[in-house]
Amino acid sequence: MSILFFGHSSFAAKSLKNFYKKNRGVIYFSRKKNKKNFLFDLRKKNNFINKKQIKNTKTILFFSSFVPVQENIPNWKLITKINVDGVINFLKNLKFKPKKIILISSCAVYGIERKNLLVTDWLKPLTPYAISKLAQENIFRVYCKINNIKLLILRLGYVYGDQMPDFRLLKRFKIALEAKKKINIYNKSLNLNLIHTEDIKNVILKSLNRNEGLFNIVHKKKITIENFIDALVKKKEPNIKKLKRNQFYSNNFGKSFPNFKFVKITDAVKNL
Repeated sequence: MSILFFGHSSFAAKSLKNFYKKNRGVIYFSRKKNKKNFLFDLRKKNNFINKKQIKNTKTILFFSSFVPVQENIPNWKLITKINVDGVINFLKNLKFKPKKIILISSCAVYGIERKNLLVTDWLKPLTPYAISKLAQENIFRVYCKINNIKLLILRLGYVYGDQMPDFRLLKRFKIALEAKKKINIYNKSLNLNLIHTEDIKNVILKSLNRNEGLFNIVHKKKITIENFIDALVKKKEPNIKKLKRNQFYSNNFGKSFPNFKFVKITDAVKNL
């Protein structure tokens, strides 16, 4: 059995590196070629996968996508070339049928937040990136329906974790605090909808041989920007006066991923 892993170099997939070492059945692809992976780039029309690489493939794990540093900056041509056209070309060139595909998507497809937002609610993507991710989901849905392939879509919230890139918002907060610089904070009450890379890994590992459908993957606690900075400064769990179910937290998440525990915010901020 083989698991084909596309986009293994993405930050969201960072904690799955140990998974590669332990499971020899994993074959992974990335636009950054090295000795451990095969070259795969959604910008290229002819992404050829050798038959020897796909023998007895059971699952495709698809992280590959273009995520702009700032989602609000219009860059429609580049985003759709990778996230939409690239996905169509990938599926066209797929010469075999796996039993299951796990697609990593984004909670950006919901647009502006509302209270008690569920996976069944109306979607209102507002940025080119969000629109492309919704299109990507639908392309995979149609492909899997036609070919009788199981599909699991995981919509991720704001991904953070150990050794975060310095340009990410939460890492910039930490760097500024350590340098004792003044921080101008806007939208203090904005829910970050956090999900740690370790949590993503745990969900993936629990869903390889089970689960299909659609799930929102974010921390069950509602953590605002103010809460997070409070955790950085005081190094203890954020003081959340009114703890409500996170609006992106799927009702059936716990049942589908039993014995699952989220990474504690305080443990996570230490190694950002």
